Amino acid sequence: MVKVVAEATRSPAHRLRRRLLACGDLVMMRKQPLTLKKPAERDGVD
Repeated sequence: MVKVVAEATRSPAHRLRRRLLACGDLVMMRKQPLTLKKPAERDGVD
């Protein structure tokens, strides 16, 4: 579970930036376990 906290602003530029960063966070949150999975499987760690 992940909680993302962002400053609430009304500027359209800030809202766009916040949405883009949220999309980037989702990609990185998915990539991190996959990156850690490879060495764990290679080393035989459960």
